[in-house]
Amino acid sequence: MNDLIDKLNSRLKIKWDMEVNRIVDLNIEKTNHGYKFYQSELIQKVTNLSPSKITALSPLPHNFQLKSEKSTQFDKEYLKRIGILLYIAQGSRPDIAYAVNYMARFAMCATTEHWTALEHLIAYL
Repeated sequence: MNDLIDKLNSRLKIKWDMEVNRIVDLNIEKTNHGYKFYQSELIQKVTNLSPSKITALSPLPHNFQLKSEKSTQFDKEYLKRIGILLYIAQGSRPDIAYAVNYMARFAMCATTEHWTALEHLIAYL
């Protein structure tokens, strides 16, 4: 790594910060006990996409089940939100991983019921 830095510095004027604190919308903070990972800006972005301003206490309602239905429509907005939520679940919010993966199964056949579940999950964030 130092060799690469030296070669780049010989050709370019670059300021190097060897301590990483942000990678692709994943914030990293060093604490006394280790590291803290958070994605508050990305979570704010996905909550701003939602028209609802309610809050929820769990990622999915109790005893909740979705059904797969045939759909001829391809809903890009549903996929966009699922994609962002999958990234958030992987990066800093494992508590939503099951709910997001469950809803991702229905990405190609999203109905009003699926959208309601997605809005509930976003409200949980």
